[in-house]
Amino acid sequence: MKRMLQKVFLVAAAFVFSFALLSADALAAKKKIGILLWSEAGHYLEGREGIIEILTKKGFGNADITEKNAKGNKAAAAAIVEEFAAAKMDLVITLGTTATVIASKRITDIPIVFCLVFDPVKAKVAKSWKSSGNNTTGTSSMVSMYELVARTKELTPVKTMGVLYTPGQKNSVIQLKGVQAVQKKHRMKVVAIPIKTKKDVSVLLPRAIKRVDALYLSGSSTILAEIPAIVEIASKVKKVTVAHVGKTADKGVLIAVYGNARKNGRLAGEKAVKVLKGKKPSKIKIEPLSEFEISLNKKTAEKGGFTIPSSFMKKVTKVIE
Repeated sequence: MKRMLQKVFLVAAAFVFSFALLSADALAAKKKIGILLWSEAGHYLEGREGIIEILTKKGFGNADITEKNAKGNKAAAAAIVEEFAAAKMDLVITLGTTATVIASKRITDIPIVFCLVFDPVKAKVAKSWKSSGNNTTGTSSMVSMYELVARTKELTPVKTMGVLYTPGQKNSVIQLKGVQAVQKKHRMKVVAIPIKTKKDVSVLLPRAIKRVDALYLSGSSTILAEIPAIVEIASKVKKVTVAHVGKTADKGVLIAVYGNARKNGRLAGEKAVKVLKGKKPSKIKIEPLSEFEISLNKKTAEKGGFTIPSSFMKKVTKVIE
C-alpha cells in the first residue's frame, strides 16, 4: 500500500511539473515581441544575438518575435514603430540610440527595452540611470571618453583631436560633446568634422585630417559605413584612428576601445526577461558594461607605420591580423 501511494505521488508530481512546463511554454508563446535594429552595423547584430540568447535560455524562445531593420533610415524606423504599436506588442526591444529615441517618443504604453544606447539620459530617453521614470529601461554602450583619449595618447602625441560626427544623429552628437568635455584635462583641442553624406568623407576629410593629430570616429551609421575610406585617408598621412565600437577595428580602424556588443545584448536580454515576467521598466536600472576591451588592427598599424609600445599591447584583448 505504501509503495502504491509513493507511485501515485510520483506520477502526480510528474504531471504537475509537466503541466507547469507546458503552461510556461504556452505563456511564452503568447508573448509578442518586436525587435527594431537601427541599421545592419555589426555591433547591432551582435547585440541582437545576445538578446535572443538570453530570451531562449530563460524560456521565451517560443515567443512571437517580429524583427525589423530600419537600415539607418529615420522614416523607416518610424514606420516600424507604428507597426509595432498597432500590433500591440507585449514588449518592444530597440538597438541603437536613434531607433530608441523614435520608439520612446511614439510608444508610451508598451514596455521598451533598449540596447547599445550610448547615453539614454542625454538622449532624453530616460530621466536617470537609476530609473527611466517611464516605460523604458535597457543597456548603454557608453565608454569613458577620457580613457579613450588616454589610450590614443599612448600611441601618438595628441594636441588636436579630430572628431567625425553626423549632425542630427543624437548618439554621434553626444559623443562629440563627450570628447569636448575632456579636452581641457588632456590639454588638447577638439576639431569637429561634420560628416552628413558619403561625399563629405572624400571632400572634407582630406583637408581636415591635416589639422589633427588623431581621428575619433563617432558611432554614426553614416560614418561607420565609410570606415575603409576614412582609414585609407588617415593612414596615408599617418594619423591614428580610434573608435568606441568594437567592429570598427575589424573594418580597419587602428584601435577600438569598447564594451562587447554581445555581452551588452545579454544584459539587455536579462532586463527584457524581467519585463516579460511583469516587472515595470522604471523599476529596472539602466546599465553600461563594467568591463571594456581593446582591439588593434595589425594591418592598419603596419600600413600607417605606427609603432605599438609593448606596454599598450598588454592591454589589447584582440588583435585583428
